[in-house]
Amino acid sequence: MKAQYTRACSRYRHQNEVLITLEHYLRADIFVAAIDFQLQELNNRFCDQTFELLILSSTLCPQDSYSSFEQRKILILSSTLCTLPA
Repeated sequence: MKAQYTRACSRYRHQNEVLITLEHYLRADIFVAAIDFQLQELNNRFCDQTFELLILSSTLCPQDSYSSFEQRKILILSSTLCTLPA
């Protein structure tokens, strides 16, 4: 994992001289690409209103005796639900 990562099988003259390890490539570059892909998929499947409802509904979580309860969020959630098409 500590070996140097090269983008091609052989070194090209024009390849930049930034040296990264195989571990860095697997942990950083692949992870970031996977997270970007997941975020893009979520953005394509859900609209902004759906995200807003998910965020607002988190205030109804009974964990820790409703510690996340916020009256303002409940009012926004109820008004949003009333305006949704059937």
